[in-house]
Amino acid sequence: MANIIRSYYDAYGLDSLTEKINLVPNVWDTINQLGIFPSTVEGTITDSVAVDLIETNSPIIKDMVRGVRNQYGRDDKRSKKTWGIPHYNLDDVVTAKDVKGRVAYGKEITPETVAEAVMRKMASIRRGWGQLRETQRAQILTDGTAYCPNGTMSLNFYTEFGVTRKEIDMVWGTSTSDIKGKITEGVNHIYDNALTGLDPITGFVALCSPTFFASLVNHPKLIAAYNQYASIPEPLRNRLSSNLPMGTQTFDWNGVLFVEYRGKLVDGTALIPAGEARLVPTGAFDMFRSFAAPSEKLSDVNTIGQEMYMYQYLDPHDEGILIQSESNVLNAVVRPQCIIRLYSST
Repeated sequence: MANIIRSYYDAYGLDSLTEKINLVPNVWDTINQLGIFPSTVEGTITDSVAVDLIETNSPIIKDMVRGVRNQYGRDDKRSKKTWGIPHYNLDDVVTAKDVKGRVAYGKEITPETVAEAVMRKMASIRRGWGQLRETQRAQILTDGTAYCPNGTMSLNFYTEFGVTRKEIDMVWGTSTSDIKGKITEGVNHIYDNALTGLDPITGFVALCSPTFFASLVNHPKLIAAYNQYASIPEPLRNRLSSNLPMGTQTFDWNGVLFVEYRGKLVDGTALIPAGEARLVPTGAFDMFRSFAAPSEKLSDVNTIGQEMYMYQYLDPHDEGILIQSESNVLNAVVRPQCIIRLYSST
């Protein structure tokens, strides 16, 4: 029920104060919720990480004439990759002017408190870190590079592993385009090049821009396949739904979970380029890795890194509370050949 308060427009009038309305920018977390990347980071005690790349030998054994020299196997081939871990930070401060003489949010006469101001700013910082994680991981999928917009480091995983990205043209503009065959081509490429030994691939996910997703579910061949009978889901009759947030649509077809991904940066830049999608496997052992270095604080030297740090410091002159936060995380892909770019030239 609304509270009756003095009007702000009529000195002798009354107004009704309703519940406050929070306008919070969208925080995209779809990639994290899909489980494509590991749920926990691998902590390090240094600002760089070294990874051994081991190419296991699989000998080809042939029949031999008795008495001739025996066949010999070869040892595994190994090399080392060393990557720096980028540093990100975000601070804020609560001062007397943030609280003094100010009403609490959504209240009429209740004064703001320092604790509420601190909690509000900490929540804002945490949203920023959530957006950063999604952005880092989306960029790995989009172009195989580490997200470092200020250029403090440059890392391209296609270059690191000497592979070329597989790209498949869906040719949406041609009604006879073999879309099922093209998806199968991408799936087969991942199977053939995953190099996971006996570790299973449990499924496939395609993160789709909205235009790519619409082109898929509205393609004449797919419509023809679904318009003759009832099915679950029913892409021709109902809006496709999912248990993902933000009204995300998904479509499970041809062994792939297609996800309409609407993630954007604050400036409106799409995290998956318009008209494109990225097809990746799920369950492939250690395909994606996340490494965390310790903070820059003296007390954290030589400790195991965490995904994010946040600290509060009371100004010695009692003039404010400083909130500091930082994250030192490298998201990496060690099998970049298994990220397939799906696009359309028409």
